[in-house]
Parts: sequence; structure tokens; C-alpha cells
Amino acid sequence: LKELGYNLEGRTVNGLVRYTKDGKKRVLINIDSKNALNVIVGHETTHLLKNTESYEKLKNLVIDYAKEKGEYDSRLEELTELYKDTNANIEEELISDLIGEYVFTDEAFVKNLSAKQPNIFQRIYNHIKHLIKMATAGSKEAKQLEQIKNTFDRAYKEMGKASEADSNLTTE
Repeated sequence: LKELGYNLEGRTVNGLVRYTKDGKKRVLINIDSKNALNVIVGHETTHLLKNTESYEKLKNLVIDYAKEKGEYDSRLEELTELYKDTNANIEEELISDLIGEYVFTDEAFVKNLSAKQPNIFQRIYNHIKHLIKMATAGSKEAKQLEQIKNTFDRAYKEMGKASEADSNLTTE
């Protein structure tokens, strides 16, 4: 990250999205970061969704959830302070942080996502399964990703049971 010019005095850059010479987006992760891998991956993956309809839906869902939990305003204040004197888009960074945390660590949010936005849930679920294939088998990172997948598996099964129960009600 230092070589790429992303070393900020007094701040740790956990990851970033960067364009390759052929125009593809790549996520770079600081392996020395103190933040959990899953949160960093979630945060940077959110940046990849930017400017899509899915991003807007996920953004609205995460803002509502953060406000319900009473976390939105205090987190916004923290990031405003952290990113002062930079040209960072504070709201975008906050949304990425919240999505990174909630999607990858908050089982209640994942269940809410599966119920309210099943298409987005499925896209993220598929992304997680892809990341697991890319991780080194047996590594700490692979184990963390497997835990996330298990959370999605449980939500997916519950969504299937709820869907089945709904269809039984309509056919009776």
C-alpha cells in the first residue's frame, strides 16, 4: 500500500479498490490490518457494488438497520472525524463499513436481508462461496469465510422454510 501511495500518516488503510491497466476492478487488502478480514472484504466489496440498483437497495436497508440499532449517527460522527482533511466521501465510507460489518458479522441483518432483498442476498452469498474457493484451504481467512457462509446457509434455509410455509397457507 505504501508503494501505491496509500500510506496515510497516523491512519491504517485496511483495503482499497483499484483499477488494473485493463480496466478491471481489484480489491487489495492490507494483511497487517487489525480489522477482521471479513469486515474489510465486506467494506471493499461494497465499493464494487456502487452505482448499481443493488447498492441503492442495500444502502437503504443498512441505513434503516443502523438507525434501528441506534448506531448510525455516532458512526457518522466518528468517520467524519477520522476522514477530516481528506476528500473521502464520508457517507459512502460509512455505508461500506456498516455493510461490511452487518453482512459479514450480524446474523439478524443477514436474515433481514434474505427476507427483504433475496436477490441481493443471493448475489452476496454466491460471492462468499467464490471467496472461499480462492482462500487457502485451512487458513485463518478460509475459516472466517466459512463461518460467514454458515450464517448465510442458516438464513437461506430459514428463507426456504418460510417460503414453503407461505405456499402451504395459500394452497390450503
